[in-house]
Amino acid sequence: MGAGKTAVGKPLSLLTHQLFYDADRVIETEMRLSIPELFHTYGEYWFRGKESETIDRLTQLPSIVLATGGGAILDPDNRLHLKTFGHVVYLRARLETLWERIKNTADSRPLLQDKNAYEKMQNLLKERTRLYEETADLIVDTDDLALDEIVKRIAFAYNR
Repeated sequence: MGAGKTAVGKPLSLLTHQLFYDADRVIETEMRLSIPELFHTYGEYWFRGKESETIDRLTQLPSIVLATGGGAILDPDNRLHLKTFGHVVYLRARLETLWERIKNTADSRPLLQDKNAYEKMQNLLKERTRLYEETADLIVDTDDLALDEIVKRIAFAYNR
């Protein structure tokens, strides 16, 4: 949360002349419900299944830029699909940076529905960091970089 997956993915897709997909937006469009509504109605377990199905389908498409939700990394099948069919970029940032980016929208994020959202976010990051690092083909530290610099670094890394 707050890494900038969508914010980076859109201009990266334009720069590289590829279609952009945000897995969460695809799910919302298909289900006609927001992610918070889906979590509330069906639960996280159901959502993770739908997310995996969507990632499986999207990774079959040629020449795309795909932003996934931060929790997608938890599923071994998602990691396999992402690594097999594309280049995985981890937009790494310090917890403090991520919190600054999302603190005003924390109440609309299903996994942060906790009296101590900051601590919850810290725990999620601890749980996921190793998986992000192991799965990534490229790690970009984003704390002190402007959006256009992040996009350029990724494009340059893949000669696009």
